[in-house]
Amino acid sequence: MILNNDIFGDNMRAVTRSELKAHTALFHDRRAFLQRFFHAAVLFTLLSAILALALNSQIYTASVLRGLKLFFESVFPSVFPFAILSGLILNVVTIETEKENFLKKTFSKLFSLPPSFGYAFLLSLLSGYPVGARLTHALCRKKNTDPKQVIAATALTSVAGPLFLLNVVGFKFFGDIKIGIILVFSQVTAALLSGFIFRPKGQSYVQPPQIFDDKRNTPRVQSETKLFDLVGESITASVSSMLSVGGTIAFFYMLSDMLKNSPFLTPILELLTRVTKNPQASDGILFGLIEMTRGAADVAVSGLPLVFAVPAAAALVAFGGLSVAVQNLICLKGSALTVRAYFKIKAVQAVIAGITAGIIMLLSNR
Repeated sequence: MILNNDIFGDNMRAVTRSELKAHTALFHDRRAFLQRFFHAAVLFTLLSAILALALNSQIYTASVLRGLKLFFESVFPSVFPFAILSGLILNVVTIETEKENFLKKTFSKLFSLPPSFGYAFLLSLLSGYPVGARLTHALCRKKNTDPKQVIAATALTSVAGPLFLLNVVGFKFFGDIKIGIILVFSQVTAALLSGFIFRPKGQSYVQPPQIFDDKRNTPRVQSETKLFDLVGESITASVSSMLSVGGTIAFFYMLSDMLKNSPFLTPILELLTRVTKNPQASDGILFGLIEMTRGAADVAVSGLPLVFAVPAAAALVAFGGLSVAVQNLICLKGSALTVRAYFKIKAVQAVIAGITAGIIMLLSNR
């Protein structure tokens, strides 16, 4: 009887192992199929875009020009000066400040980050996309932060700038700078709460091992670096960054027009229109997921009640869209931040910003 039980047990273990191998093989087959399907879908989309661009070159050339106009009129004036100044401050003053102070206590206890990220957070609030990503990448390289700290730092510094929110979205799009103030408050709230949510749990600031693949990273000796050299470096880096931002906005502006003229998103637009009862607001919400500036503008002028339009704009700006994602991920290249982690951060920020703006609008009876 004992022998039979042993044989039965061996047979069960053999069946279990074979089933496990079969399930594992099936999982890998499905994953490989999905990867091939995704690559085929991307290739088909790119070929379709090239064909559409060739057949309708005048239409999409105009789209690119509108995107560039939007960039030079709205984004460049409000970001470029701060990009230069924040780069100078980062190099000259703040990154070496490690003494016991408010920032150290706050960021080590609440966010498990070095104190210099407190300065990066403040500068990001002044500068906006994608300066925060540039500052995060530079500090992560200098401080050798671990992957979890990179995620928390990205959550804290990935915000839209106040000049953009006040002057562009609030005053220019909505015609009311008070709405811009609401948007600023919602973005700051989203950054702080998401930074707290994604902080390394049960960990205070320590000096972790190197995670960046850039072997050329060496600490800058401030005493050997001339101020004029730093000014030149900051201007060069800012110009390069702004060109990347402008090109990204123009490209995704054109891409959103292509998608709008294609039949693929028609069912989603129809579903959104049933909810919003406003076709232009539906366009703004959907295509704002691609290019946030265009989306915020469409939502603002759609005629949607402000109690709905302002939270929608706040969520779109906090999420940033694919355009801002590309800008930030380019600046964060070489870090431990994955694309999945980035979009998880932005989704959480969009929810927090939308809810915050909605509560303020309800309380203010606007």
